[in-house]
Amino acid sequence: MYLSSSIATNIPIIASVGAIVSGIFILLLFRPAWAFSALFLSLMIGQTLRLPITGQGGGILISDIVIPIVALSLFFAVVVRNKPLTVSKSSTFYGICIFPFLLYSFLLLALHERALGIHSFAIAFLYWVRLFGVLLVFPMAAMFGSVKSGKEFIRKGFVSTYWMLITLGYMQIFIFPSLVGNINGWDPHIHRMISTWFDPNFFGAFIVIGMMPALYWSRFKIPLFVLSCGALLLTASRSSWIACIAAMLVTGCFFFLTTSLSQAWKKAIHVFIVICILLVVTISGVFSDRVVKLFTHDPTVSIRTEAYKEVWRRMVEPNIVFGVGYNAYQFSAKDAGLIQDFSIHSRAGSDNSIITLLVTTGIIGTALFLIPILFGLYWHAASWILSSRKESLLYIWSAIALLVHSQFENSLLYPHLLIPFLLISALVSI
Repeated sequence: MYLSSSIATNIPIIASVGAIVSGIFILLLFRPAWAFSALFLSLMIGQTLRLPITGQGGGILISDIVIPIVALSLFFAVVVRNKPLTVSKSSTFYGICIFPFLLYSFLLLALHERALGIHSFAIAFLYWVRLFGVLLVFPMAAMFGSVKSGKEFIRKGFVSTYWMLITLGYMQIFIFPSLVGNINGWDPHIHRMISTWFDPNFFGAFIVIGMMPALYWSRFKIPLFVLSCGALLLTASRSSWIACIAAMLVTGCFFFLTTSLSQAWKKAIHVFIVICILLVVTISGVFSDRVVKLFTHDPTVSIRTEAYKEVWRRMVEPNIVFGVGYNAYQFSAKDAGLIQDFSIHSRAGSDNSIITLLVTTGIIGTALFLIPILFGLYWHAASWILSSRKESLLYIWSAIALLVHSQFENSLLYPHLLIPFLLISALVSI
């Protein structure tokens, strides 16, 4: 009786909220630009809002809800409003490359349904659906970017998102510098920049992946470069530092080997070298403990090395051909005695994306997943070498950063990293 009266009392409020949500949904459907704005907003919100899944460290992210809306908005734009949006050749080829992985990983998961049990299978399937949606970001961005105004909108949206997240990071480091208390399964990081993502390693990877594209598309490059480098230092993420150095070396090699340098470029290189030296000195002074541990066998490295050996012996080797099913890592790890708590955020994979893919999809699925990224590297490298296409260097930078970082974290399968990477990939391919 009390419950019924409570519901009756709150009917006006429920109806008002429902009307507002429905109105926003309809507006987003008929305005692709607004739908993409919601996608950028979901990246800014990061991990601060999500719908929890019982017994899981993860949950339903805002981006999980927004991506289908973006897809529907593009459908309505083309079918209902006759907008001149087209499917590019790059999107078609991307679809040809990624479809085999999606099909193969789904079939593997279906084959493991009985072994997993209906509850575990349902959770793994939900994460497969998430990956499917995230991978749609490339063709959706390419379609909206097929018109000049759409491409410019996505470019500005990405740049704004990048600098807003870094700004929020600087605010967080002063206002909320500590995660002590293991908040909602997150590691207790202290005095490290996490912004709204709650993980300094993933946020550091985002800074690196988006750094060169954001600077290239921004007007005030020098102050923004300083801000992004400062943010990267404050993450204290060694994996992100290594990814940045690797991206810098590979992209620099492509640039210098194929460019006839003018006097202006030589001066710019001198300035760049000075900045790099200053950064190295700053890192060595402020983060001396973590820098020393890059070259020594510290306890963190020891633990991770031993974990790799255990995961390889007890999970990779027995499942090297067909895997245990996409995103079923945590259930297999529990059976192997490697984890006990599903509420922690590191439960869904190892600290290496390739190992995670090998465990869950086997060697065939791993190869299928990497094909689009590696072919993209080949195509953009050829575009730069043959026609000096500057935007191709942006893809090379981002792809190398992501691939290198994924050797230390589960970056290749992290949605908030895949979305920016796919947006960059689409922008430089159209």
